[in-house]
Formats: sequence, structure tokens, C-alpha cells
Amino acid sequence: MNICAENKAVGLDVRNFLIHVPNVNEESITDYLVWKWEEINDAAKFRCLDVRKFTRQEEHNKTGADFELELWILSPQPPISLIFQAKKFFKENDGYVRKLRYPDDTQGQLQTLLKYADTNPERKPFYMIYSPADTQLKTMCANCNYKETGMFMIDAKIIEEFSNLPPHSRLSLTEILEKSLPFHCMFCCSMNLHEYFARFFSTENQTEQVFPSENPLPRYVKDMLSGELNIDNNNYELPPARWVAVYDTRFERED
Repeated sequence: MNICAENKAVGLDVRNFLIHVPNVNEESITDYLVWKWEEINDAAKFRCLDVRKFTRQEEHNKTGADFELELWILSPQPPISLIFQAKKFFKENDGYVRKLRYPDDTQGQLQTLLKYADTNPERKPFYMIYSPADTQLKTMCANCNYKETGMFMIDAKIIEEFSNLPPHSRLSLTEILEKSLPFHCMFCCSMNLHEYFARFFSTENQTEQVFPSENPLPRYVKDMLSGELNIDNNNYELPPARWVAVYDTRFERED
């Protein structure tokens, strides 16, 4: 399979997982997603790190990560770094303004993600919406078949706009996903990744200027790629994520 077909397959696996295990939480869906990526892709292409185990959070009484996933995508262009908060949405109407203002109507979860991106401008903040999407929805991709995936990515700035609606506003799942793109689309589009993000999302910036021309990757990403990540080394500055993943597409065409 090429990279487009691989990620379509993962998205379909996630959709089927949601349909058959509807009570699963977001954390377990992300764990399943990472497992499916590992299963489909060989180690030379996909590497992942369970930050909780690496940092031994339980030993230090940490209560959890600020967001679900940091994903680095390597291509012939400068690297793309995506950070994701995750939500599982099933019903067409389910108090989504309140859910997006989590916790306790504060927007704390959302603002933590945005503040991290502000202080780390090479990271692009998104929400990953896990949903079986069993309605005739339309996304920003005209070629999307809603039955192809259970993973939809949406600009965190759009989520902020939704969460700033009056508290009792009626916001439907269809309205949310209309502002999203199926996750696999970035690997199936004829545009390169930077053109893709500039076309569809406000989070695109001049990555060439954000990353230094030398050593553009954090040390932990380099060591993940080389297989030299050392759990006993305390010098890594890891992100506040549950998972870090590196997807290396540099030697594979996206079409």
C-alpha cells in the first residue's frame, strides 16, 4: 500500500472500532490508533513513544498529559509538527459547545493547547474528532466518503470559535465536521504538505523560518528515528503529550 491507502485503512479501522466499542474513551482510541499505525507501517517509517512510560509519570505523581498526541511528519519539505487534543463525538446534537469548553465551562483544555502552540510556534494545534460519522456529512474535502474514516482533524482556532458561542447554542456534529478534514486527506492530496496546510488551515506558517536551517528536529525526534532514545537519559525536553509519533514519508511519494 502507498501512504494514502495506508492511512485510509487506519481511519477505517478506527471507525469500525468506534462502531463496535462505542463506550471507549478518547485515550483508548488514541492508543488503538497508534497501534494500528505501528501494525501497518514498518519501523523505518513509523516510530512512536509512550511519554507516560518514558517519563515514569506515575513515579512522580503526575496526573496526566496536556494533550493526546504530538505527530511529526517528515517529507522532502521542512518537517510538519502537529499537536492534537482528542474528542469522541457520536450524537448529532449533544451539548457540543459545553463539551468544547471543557472542563467546567472554562476552555482550559483548549487554551492549554493553544498556549503551548503559541510558545512553540513550529507546532500546529488541532483537535482530532473521533466519530463514526454515520450521517451524510460534508467536510472541507469534496472527495471525502464519510464511511472511509473515524478520524477528522479540525483547526484548534475553529474549535475556539465554536466554544465561544453562547453557552446554550445549538451546535451540531454536522456543523463541526463541516469545518474538518478526514485525517488521511493530507496524505492523499496532490498538494505537498505545506501547500495543503496553507490551503485549508489557519495554523500554517513559514516553517522554513520557524525551524533553523540546521538541526530542525528536537533531539528526542532524532533519537526516535535513529533508535537511540534512552529511557535513562534525563536530558530530553519532551512535550506534555501522551504519545509522540514520527511518520517518515521522505522516501515515499504521496500520490
